[in-house]
Amino acid sequence: MNTSDLENYLERIHFSGTPELSMETLRKIHQLQPKFIPFENIDSYTGIVPSLNVDDIFRKLVIESRGGYCYEQNLLLSEVLKTLGFHVKLQLGRVVWGRQEDSIAAQTHLLLIVDFEGEHYVWIADLEQLHLLRPYF
Repeated sequence: MNTSDLENYLERIHFSGTPELSMETLRKIHQLQPKFIPFENIDSYTGIVPSLNVDDIFRKLVIESRGGYCYEQNLLLSEVLKTLGFHVKLQLGRVVWGRQEDSIAAQTHLLLIVDFEGEHYVWIADLEQLHLLRPYF
């Protein structure tokens, strides 16, 4: 992601100020992205297979001002955070909400693990917002 792309993204989410490699920036982006880039899965209902190419995702979510589903949301977020200097790891997850505790679900959810100042934070894009969780590991 280049500087121009980052500026377009920050404008899209209405980020004010200068983004830094800080927890404040991480929290601010975490609050703003789901507010201004909504969950959207319209493509899957129209027969269009959403691209997981970061350039395509950027065009759809930032340039075209559309929303996206968890893979698109978190791939965009990952690129933004990496550009800012955060260490980000992609992780597949299982959605177990509404399932029996011992049931097995497919890994159909993408989340980010952000390592910041030696602490692990898990960012989960789920429906219309991102959630920050402190994992047990």
